[in-house]
Amino acid sequence: MKDRDNFSPRISLSWALDKRGKVVLRGGAGVFYVWLNSRDYATILSRGSDQPGETIIINPSFPDPFASLSSSPENLPKNFWTIARDLKNPSIGVSSFGVEMRPRRNLTLQVLYRFARGVHQFRSRDVNAPIGGRRPNPSFGQIIQIESSAFFARHALEVNVSGGFTPRFSYALSYTLAKEISDADGIFSLPSNSYDLRRDRSVSNLDQRHRFYAFGSWKIRNGLTISVSCRAASPLPYTVTTGKDDNGDAIFNDRPPGVGRNSLRGSWQRQCDANLGWTIYWGERDAADSGTGPRTLILSGSEAAAGTFDVNSKKRFSLRFYAAATNVFNQTNRQSFIGVLTSPLFGQAIAADQPRRVELGMRFSF
Repeated sequence: MKDRDNFSPRISLSWALDKRGKVVLRGGAGVFYVWLNSRDYATILSRGSDQPGETIIINPSFPDPFASLSSSPENLPKNFWTIARDLKNPSIGVSSFGVEMRPRRNLTLQVLYRFARGVHQFRSRDVNAPIGGRRPNPSFGQIIQIESSAFFARHALEVNVSGGFTPRFSYALSYTLAKEISDADGIFSLPSNSYDLRRDRSVSNLDQRHRFYAFGSWKIRNGLTISVSCRAASPLPYTVTTGKDDNGDAIFNDRPPGVGRNSLRGSWQRQCDANLGWTIYWGERDAADSGTGPRTLILSGSEAAAGTFDVNSKKRFSLRFYAAATNVFNQTNRQSFIGVLTSPLFGQAIAADQPRRVELGMRFSF
């Protein structure tokens, strides 16, 4: 890939409207680039024209898939992948603007608008797709070209509230309203029509309109704390397909007439997590290690998700016993909805997110 002009300017600004900093305007913008990672590059090379070919047989017989062919398998056209000569690194322009207010010492309000637009995004396209029932180069089947012709755009409005009712109880609330459109689903996604990419312009696979998040933490007494977090998200979209190769390109992503990409929605996602812990502190810190500098916390599993941090700036050692539960109410969050009209599972989910899990543990920090 020859793409050497990836200039990435970035700027951020903040302006306090009063001397106490109770109202602050914040904004920023920047340009970022994405590389063609080594795993995807290796996958493309493994299916190049100099590699063993891949053959697609429509409606094969069973148990011998070649028995229904009118010619020998050696005479079937070969499929291969290639990289466009003008391939570029995808770029993403990001900007945000918002206001942060502190009407009280223990209350912070934030409203933030974010915008992101990606151009020259990676996608795949069959440059030898049939025209009028015949491929431009009849010596080959599919010629899948990796190119930089996709795009996406995302708008998001975030409202965040955080604070504490008492010194022992803190909370955070968040709501995001967003919309994302695109015309491809990734580097190896193929369009429904390789000669008319505009037909696939619609909401993105990641178009999640509403997201809610709530977190609360209560320091009960003597190192005993409990924290709860809940989140909910609106359904993600999925695409309706006929289950047939209607245009004869050997790609089974054809949609019914008049039906756009990602026209259906799955189901809401809901989950609550909880963490109960008791921490014992001992040992005085040295004067040189007073805890005033930055610290790195490495948490894992459910305890990290629950947001429990047992750091004491005056004590050197801590021993924490905890019980953490994810998906406390064992909510079934369905995923991977089937959009193939000919499938008996049309409109149903074939996967789900993790069920309830309870974890008991102990952690020693020093």
